[in-house]
Amino acid sequence: MEKSTETSESNGKYSLNNNSYILFNRLNTHNKISFTVKTASNADKFGFSLVRGTDSQKYYSMIINPEDNNNKRK
Repeated sequence: MEKSTETSESNGKYSLNNNSYILFNRLNTHNKISFTVKTASNADKFGFSLVRGTDSQKYYSMIINPEDNNNKRK
């Protein structure tokens, strides 16, 4: 596992701040990943990426942008 200096761990739970990251080894079994995002404001966005197999050059990213009825992004 690799992580940035702004990442902290306590009892198996990780906290990430700003542009911090964690790279876990490939999982050998089915696992459930859950997370809670706390942002400083309603306008903040966040994202995460999943690497495809053993090829770290192939990955999938999801970026979450804030939306409401007055601010729809396409």
